[in-house]
Amino acid sequence: MVRIAVCDDQYIFQETIKNKLKLLCKKESLDVEIDCYSSGKELLEYLKRDICIYDILFLDILMNDINGIETAKRIRSFDSRIQIIFITSSSDYMLDGYDVEASAYLIKGQEDKKLKEIFMRAINKINKNYKDYLLINLGNSIRTIHIKEIEFIEVRNRTITIHTVDESIDFNGKMEDIEKRLKNKNFILTHRSYLVNITKIKDINTSTVKLVCGKEVLLSRLRSKAVKKAYLDYIFEDKEYGGMDES
Repeated sequence: MVRIAVCDDQYIFQETIKNKLKLLCKKESLDVEIDCYSSGKELLEYLKRDICIYDILFLDILMNDINGIETAKRIRSFDSRIQIIFITSSSDYMLDGYDVEASAYLIKGQEDKKLKEIFMRAINKINKNYKDYLLINLGNSIRTIHIKEIEFIEVRNRTITIHTVDESIDFNGKMEDIEKRLKNKNFILTHRSYLVNITKIKDINTSTVKLVCGKEVLLSRLRSKAVKKAYLDYIFEDKEYGGMDES
């Protein structure tokens, strides 16, 4: 899921951008969540409680309390990765964006012409930068985990535990959300409580899956066939690639 914030002191423009983004994301089959803020102060107060929560920020430059440039500078002091797209009624402020590494500018009144291009460029950058990583919200920070280091993930009630080569990381969430984010990344559910990195599997038994690290996770009868097929597909694909590489 991509999390987006829209910060503009004009409610009508907030709703305009929000609705256009929702329509665009529906057409592009993008899973997003959009929050709106009426001032830089309101946005900053929220980010103090939950830093690094957003991937993309649409930020108005001309606001009454704290202008967009100053808001962006404060955000950059603790979040270097968020893509900031300035919203402005004039091109006069474009040079000010270099100091805060603005991704783009959206001129008010030109949303229909430029919004898709600017937004999809931001989405592509997110996918490029984080395609090999899983970003986890730990409440007061964002944790970046390399997917190759994950052995398996388990859920108990609402607590998800990611087991990596070096450590275990707990946070609140839903297994289905993690499963979606790791789609096509060589992960498979062996049980409703376990999501396993196929590349870390050593053996598959009747009711358990043994991992290279020595740990075992449950294998449900309903998922047994799919797990075995996914594992064999990975093994044969890996061997085929290896054979081609050596020739």
